[in-house]
Amino acid sequence: MLSEQSPTSDLPRVTVITPSFNQGKTIRKTIESVLSQDYPNIQYIVMDGGSTDTTCQILEQYGDRFEWISQKDNGQSDAINTGMGKATGDIIAWLNSDDMYTPGAVRAAAIAFANNPQADLVYGDAQWLTLDGQLISKVVTVEPFDRKRLLTISDFICQPATFFRRAAYEAVGGLNPDLHYCMDYDLWLKLTSDKPAIYIRQTLAQIHCNDETKTSSGGQQRLHEIRNMIQKHGGDGLPAYYRIEYAGLLLGELSKCLKRLLLFSCLKHTLVIASQLLNSRVIGTLFSRKLYQVIRSRNHRIKAQQTR
Repeated sequence: MLSEQSPTSDLPRVTVITPSFNQGKTIRKTIESVLSQDYPNIQYIVMDGGSTDTTCQILEQYGDRFEWISQKDNGQSDAINTGMGKATGDIIAWLNSDDMYTPGAVRAAAIAFANNPQADLVYGDAQWLTLDGQLISKVVTVEPFDRKRLLTISDFICQPATFFRRAAYEAVGGLNPDLHYCMDYDLWLKLTSDKPAIYIRQTLAQIHCNDETKTSSGGQQRLHEIRNMIQKHGGDGLPAYYRIEYAGLLLGELSKCLKRLLLFSCLKHTLVIASQLLNSRVIGTLFSRKLYQVIRSRNHRIKAQQTR
């Protein structure tokens, strides 16, 4: 059993990849959080999509302390997959250019893999931060691994706090470049199809709360992509949390239709909302303490963004 005191020679090489595009405001914090890890056996690669802001100037300031390339790509999945092709570590992860690792995160993940040789995926807790670095709250959606809940309730694995084996990543074909919003969710399901993930109760990452992220701005298009992806993994449509989110979006559309007296559209939206909320898994989720925590955390983030 390895521990925090285990010598680095007993632990595997870890590759961290940062995809980036015009993130000059935050990428320095991301880089520093990787370079300051107490785990010297790290390969760090920054894959920049041809930024036109200050990103490249910042990258140049680090000299040869890590590998980086700036060129046009076909989006985040393409950048990550290209970076993975350069990876030499047994364990890999990607850390977006507005997220950060906490001190000791990489070592904690490497120890978890060494102590659980059957696992291909390790994840931990994370925290929400304001853009100026103030703590908002814990990411309350994270929970111990249960693949059935991952498929039917929500994506409770927080991407910046996740590490996985390179061999397993390559075996499942890596990230699906056709997915824009849920390529990480899809990857978790592929990596855990025949073995469980390991959850470690330690904060491994911090996420800047930004209403310009794909998750925040994806709307119905994001939910449709999640639904189609889940069906390919054998699920029966949107997981419970996303059904509730979809019903909320449609309530907004219903309100607009009511003001314009569009009665047919009102009826259509009402029927779809009912079909989402009357799902058996949704009914159980609506009365759960977890949903209350998720809503409360979301309200804290919204308030923090409005007052920054």
